[in-house]
Order: sequence, then structure tokens, then C-alpha cells
Amino acid sequence: MTQELAGIDIQDKLFESQRTVIYRGVRRSDGKLVAVKLPNSPYPLHVDMIRIKYEYDVLSQLQVDGISRVCSLENYQDGFALVLEYFEGVTLHQISRKSAIGLRQFLEYAIALATIIGKVHESGIIHKDVNPNNILVNQNSNELRLIDFHLASFLEQQKQEAVSPGSLEGSFPYMSPEQTGRMNRGIDFRTDYYSLGVTLYEVLSGSHPFEAEDAIGWVHCHIAKTPPSIRSLRRDVPPVIENIIFKLMAKVAEDRYNSIGGLLWDLDSCRKQLAKTGDIESFPVGSCDYSVKFQIPQKLYGREEETRILEDCFARIVDGGAEMFMVAGVFGHRQISPGQRNPQAPGGKIRVLHLGQVRPVPAGHPLLRHLRRLSGALPAIAHGGRRRNWPPGRKNSWKPWGPTAR
Repeated sequence: MTQELAGIDIQDKLFESQRTVIYRGVRRSDGKLVAVKLPNSPYPLHVDMIRIKYEYDVLSQLQVDGISRVCSLENYQDGFALVLEYFEGVTLHQISRKSAIGLRQFLEYAIALATIIGKVHESGIIHKDVNPNNILVNQNSNELRLIDFHLASFLEQQKQEAVSPGSLEGSFPYMSPEQTGRMNRGIDFRTDYYSLGVTLYEVLSGSHPFEAEDAIGWVHCHIAKTPPSIRSLRRDVPPVIENIIFKLMAKVAEDRYNSIGGLLWDLDSCRKQLAKTGDIESFPVGSCDYSVKFQIPQKLYGREEETRILEDCFARIVDGGAEMFMVAGVFGHRQISPGQRNPQAPGGKIRVLHLGQVRPVPAGHPLLRHLRRLSGALPAIAHGGRRRNWPPGRKNSWKPWGPTAR
């Protein structure tokens, strides 16, 4: 269907999703090809308009190679149209699905993509949705473009709250463990390293490292499952390349690369060896990886015994027990940290973890703090994290408890 936009002649459709559609167009003022991103509805939701406006704000701050330049933000019907520099290419997903990618070509793609991500991070932006469908490749020049910045963050570190898996934003197959909200840790630039690792795994092996049927399944895979060896799927992959990808895919951010420079050093060493000898000898990955900024680790230290006690308690509860732990101490000393540290449940069990402090409360409301904490946990328990709202008839379930329950 032909769309009308002031100053631009819309041509063919390039991409369509449930929320957005992208067209190729020609700008009348200079005849330049552009890409036009629009809401995929004549009556777009407010959130869809905000997404397009936000992506315009992000791209306006990015003047780096490998990112399509933003041309303008235009009013369109009841929303906005994002006009971008046009780039002729196909997705990396399409290329990898067509035929196996050789090692030399793979390393060229990996180095180019890592360089782009590094420049994005240097601009103070985290992409948060790196995946093969958001990477365009011009097959004539081998030039790459990283696209789709509507989830990007300007923050150096961002807290991801635990919400229903169906409410998470991003691409589930490529989402980092901390981005699921189940790791009780902030999201920083290393979330893009994990997504890059999953992307490189898929491009090189021809298959995704995990399989899942729903959002909860993907969350469990990223947090608890170990991907199969790439060499079991493709024998010509050198062990060192597999080690680089698995380092990117480490479950804990501190175990991944600390900088894009360390990753590029390892990838370039592989490329040079392959060009010189036709083979890649193993070497310790990350040996030249140094953090370029001071960052306090989010790991928990010195609470191993307390964590073990809580995990043993959980194992007994899974078998049908019921226990309560009350931890006392001076406020601010992180007494609840051991319970937050390890969110995955043994044996693939789904665990709903709800923690909170109990402080002095007004007289006449002795159970207020407990009930507030339980009121947030019970919906998740009742629906296994799959639904966000109470079913009819349960919304007023606190009323029989009287005024102390409100």
C-alpha cells in the first residue's frame, strides 16, 4: 500500500512487524534514497509514537560509522515518521541461513560488528537488542550497519526490574541474563557483549545455542543452561574462536570481556594467523583485555555459607516443605543479598523470589509490611509469571482481612 509523506515519494516496503513498517523512499528535494520508519497502524498507540521519537533522539546523538544517519523526524497522520539514510543490504540472519559462512568472512563480520558496538558504547549508549536481524550487510562492499535503537539506553548502568517474562522488551533468543530482570544486577554495556556472543554463535554454527517455546523458557535458557559446543556442530571451527564466543556469552557480566579493545585484539590475532598460515593456533583469550573505566563488580563476596544455607532451604521447600528465615542486622548492610544472588532454581524449577525489609510501622498495622510484600508476590505465584493481572473475583481477595491488610 502506497503511503504519503510530505517531501518524500514512498516506493517499496522493506520490512514489516507488528508495530512498525519500513519503506524505501526518494526525497524530492535532492533525489536521495531514504528509509522511512512508520507505525504499522493508522491509529498508532502512544507507546509506538514514543518509540519512534526516542529512536530519533538516540540516533541524533550517534555520529559514528556503521550507524545509519538520521535525516529528520516528520509528522505523519496521528504519529511520527523517522527518516533515515538508506543503506542497501540484507540482514546477517538471511546471509547465515543461506549458506555456511567461511572463517575468514566470519572474522571480518565479527571485527566490523565489534568495532561498531564499541563506538556506540563510546558515545554513552547501550543498544540492548543486538541480533542478526538488526545487522545489515552490503554484500558488494561487506559494509555493516547496526540498526533499530528503540530500546537503547543512555545510561552507563540501568536497573532491570523483575517483571512477567511476557512484559520484557527485546529479542528473547538474544537477551542477556541480567536483561531478564532475574539476576538482581544492573544492565551495563556488557549486555551487548552477551547478545553479540549469541549472534556470532548462530552465524558461525548455523543454529541458535538454545531452544525454547515461550518467554519463560528463554529466560531459563539464558540464566541456567550451557550452550552446546560449536565444534560439535561445525568441526572446522578452531577452539580459540569457540572460547572467544563463550567468553562473550558468560552468564555473569564480570566473566565477559571488559572492553571492546580486548575482544578486537583476540579477533584480529585470529585473522592474522589465518591469513599467514591458514590455521589458527590456540592462545589465552582475554589476555589483553583491560577495563577502560572503573567499575565496581556486582558479584557477592564473603556470603558463601549464607547462600548455601538458603539454597539448601529452597531444595527442601521444593520437596514439599515450608520454612521461614528472618535475618536481623543494621539497616543498609545488605542482609538480603544472599537470597538475591542466585535466581535460577535447581532442576529447572520455577522460583518466585520476593524479598524486602521490615521496618517499624504505625501502631494498629502490625502486618502491613508483610502484606505489602506478599501482595506483589502472590500474582506471580498464582500464574507462574505468565500473567500480569489478577483474574476476576480475586482482585478484592484482601478485603476479608480487614483494614490492616490494606
